[in-house]
Amino acid sequence: MPPLPLTTNDIASAMTYYYFVASLPELSLEAEPPMDLQQFVGECALHLSEKDYATLTKLMANDPDIQAAAEGPFARVWLSRSRQLLFTLARRRAARWSTQAPEMTNDLADFSADIERRTEDAAQTANPFEREKALDAMLWHELDELEISQPFSNKTVFAYGLKLKMVQRRAAMTEPAGKERLQELLEITPGNEKQNDE
Repeated sequence: MPPLPLTTNDIASAMTYYYFVASLPELSLEAEPPMDLQQFVGECALHLSEKDYATLTKLMANDPDIQAAAEGPFARVWLSRSRQLLFTLARRRAARWSTQAPEMTNDLADFSADIERRTEDAAQTANPFEREKALDAMLWHELDELEISQPFSNKTVFAYGLKLKMVQRRAAMTEPAGKERLQELLEITPGNEKQNDE
């Protein structure tokens, strides 16, 4: 069956997303955030569909339970990759402390061998701050890969929001803070994220 023709509303929606994405300032992990998260989310409320806005706010939430409620192909892959990073770090921690490693779950349906390898490489970096930077760079790359198939779409907006959150955290980071953040990652295992935040 041939695809249905685009309606006027479809075209108008696509153009809205195109111009919104084109208006967003460039992000870099090595630069100050060009806007704060509240400003970005406020702009998204004006330009995104209700469904996409709900997905964005869930993905950007600090509560893992809220993040897990995000729906759609972008959210599924991103959450799977993020949890894979946590599993890999938790497995290294278990091996180091001779404790039982967490079991891999169905949440990792989109398993990535590259995530596994790069997380292992980053974890071997001696300096905790540099380790955190390497993990951020890996996640940034994953976001690039997720949005590249549909530039100027909702995927690009989702990726931008998550990157902005990373940039804002990096801007406030010092070496001691980086060490503390890395320790948080090492202590979190998938399934008990909330307990470690309390």
